[in-house]
Amino acid sequence: MATAIWPLVLPQAPQRNGRKDSAPNDLIRTDMDTGSAKVRRRGGDGQWKCTAMYVLTSAQRDVLRAFAYDTIKSGALCFDWPHPTRGMVRAEIIGGTDSLYDESLWGNTNAWQVTLSLGYWPDAPLT
Repeated sequence: MATAIWPLVLPQAPQRNGRKDSAPNDLIRTDMDTGSAKVRRRGGDGQWKCTAMYVLTSAQRDVLRAFAYDTIKSGALCFDWPHPTRGMVRAEIIGGTDSLYDESLWGNTNAWQVTLSLGYWPDAPLT
């Protein structure tokens, strides 16, 4: 099976005002009965989180829907995504409890605002 890549017809960078990266917390803190807490590293995968907002045409929104639901199987598969400052990274759509991502009309236009929650690994090999 071929690996998925963020479609070229979609914007290759999210809106600057809608993007936020969160560094992984690889620490476990355990409070002690006395003294300071014990701190140790978690054996994690170092996944960063990113909130990315895009403004899309109706045609681009349809491409994103097909990519999200057909190509990456409702977010079950990872894909190569163009991070705006790190270049191509391995990513996944995390989604929320109610939706895979959010879309709404953009102001007084026919464009769509789409907000994705992504997890990505800066050092993971690309396909």
